[in-house]
Amino acid sequence: MGFGAGASSFTARVASGNGGGTVELRLGSTNGTVVGRCAVPGTGGWQKWTTVTCPVGGATGTQDLCLRFTGGSGYLLNMDWWRFAAGAAATAPR
Repeated sequence: MGFGAGASSFTARVASGNGGGTVELRLGSTNGTVVGRCAVPGTGGWQKWTTVTCPVGGATGTQDLCLRFTGGSGYLLNMDWWRFAAGAAATAPR
């Protein structure tokens, strides 16, 4: 993924018939550095879409990106699309 001078936020269109979960944005591997976390709520159906946004920090240059889905067992969520917004990078979440 080419982040250039940095990404400031991550936005995704998601749906969840269950309780949702979290999308972790990690660099390098599924156990790599976390640069963002987006909470995904239960939306009331697998095709009831909502848009979630979270801050991103520490993602610059060209790096491998892994989206890791956490929050329980079984099927967590559907994702229609995702994107990053360019801008001054925020502090990476802990």
